[in-house]
Amino acid sequence: KRKRALDIAPEVIPDVVCIPKVNPPRRPPVPDTMFENVVPADDPVTLVDFAWQLSRACHDGDIMDPVMASPEASPRSQTVPAWSAFNALTTPRTPPPMSTIAYCPVVDSSPTDFSTVYAVLCKCLAGCQSAHMPFALIVVDQAIYAKALDIVTQRSQQFSSVILRMGAYHISCTFLAIIGKRFRDAGLSDLLVESGIAGAASASSALDGKQYNRAVRFHKVVAEALERVRWK
Repeated sequence: KRKRALDIAPEVIPDVVCIPKVNPPRRPPVPDTMFENVVPADDPVTLVDFAWQLSRACHDGDIMDPVMASPEASPRSQTVPAWSAFNALTTPRTPPPMSTIAYCPVVDSSPTDFSTVYAVLCKCLAGCQSAHMPFALIVVDQAIYAKALDIVTQRSQQFSSVILRMGAYHISCTFLAIIGKRFRDAGLSDLLVESGIAGAASASSALDGKQYNRAVRFHKVVAEALERVRWK
């Protein structure tokens, strides 16, 4: 039998049984005035986006990148780069601060078991308490988040200082799926297909929150097209 590349100390994980899923308590409705003036008009990021929109629209070049354009299309030359490239060129290249990365002890068990998730939550909470941190921010993927949320909700007193959230990737996929669910039948799916940006299967997957890179590119093109229509 081959030796493991990583020596893991044996550990006894207590069994945790969760009752059927209990929904978290409803929060009070958000007032309409909460998001007023969240982003001021002179915000630097807003001004850069506004300058990019005007530059692309005034040049009146093709919206789609040559890679996305269909073979029979003849895109007009566009000297202003797309949104991602424009922000990469205009953003000051300030080196980010150095991070200190450390690894927690390995839990040799299935990551989707309630017992494993509970053990990880306890270890993270104990580490934060030893460092005298008031809160423990725990970031997990979507599959583990569902189980961890059940544990934190049902053991609210034990994990009262735990802030649980999904990673940025899964949050972005969720937002893409929400946009697709709301505007799919309002013409967004037909717009992607009939304009030649995507096929029917690709548009459906993108609006479901899948194929992340393709979905983000689709939304960038549609957003720019709508901004040009608004300015006209």
